[in-house]
Amino acid sequence: RRAFRQKEACRVRHVRQDICGRPAGRFQRIRLFQLPRLRRQRAVVRIRSGRVLGIVPLPKESSVLAESVGGYLGVGVSPASAGAVEFLSSTGGAAIGTVPVSGRVLDLVAGVDGTTFYAATQSRGSKVLDVISIPAQKVMSHVPLPAHTVSVAVTGDQTTLFALESNGSISVIDIGTSRVTDRFPAGPDARHIAITPDGSRLLVL
Repeated sequence: RRAFRQKEACRVRHVRQDICGRPAGRFQRIRLFQLPRLRRQRAVVRIRSGRVLGIVPLPKESSVLAESVGGYLGVGVSPASAGAVEFLSSTGGAAIGTVPVSGRVLDLVAGVDGTTFYAATQSRGSKVLDVISIPAQKVMSHVPLPAHTVSVAVTGDQTTLFALESNGSISVIDIGTSRVTDRFPAGPDARHIAITPDGSRLLVL
């Protein structure tokens, strides 16, 4: 996974700001979305086997993105005063809607049901996970996050949240009750976490 990701990043290193992917079977077949920074312009570049397949223009405040199996592309937009998640069609780039969230978007994860997104947000020093429903076009619930959260991951049944902190600690949180059920170290250099498609492993980058 790490070797593959580094290989792809080298090909587009001059424009890379953020990467997310939707696994399609094995990681070697992963489909990546690229969020470049080019003269204040943002665009999604779809990459497969090192070939650019398409570009979708985005707002210049775009920071993070995630794709769902339902065909939605979520884009975290974080202007100076607030935060929101914009939803587009992941195939044609057509706008679907914009959902205001609790603050600046730090990380964004798509649920396996295809219509739920999870946005880790920060506002005035506090961090919260906003649970977003695409059909309802609104935030359905909030889950408090540890103060130093930098990345999140959600299990396949969408009941458990993993929150990675900047010190390398991972908290396990029950989404329904917001209760921390476990905590374990991942290493001081950890910056991002993700769950494998089959849900059997938690990846730490």
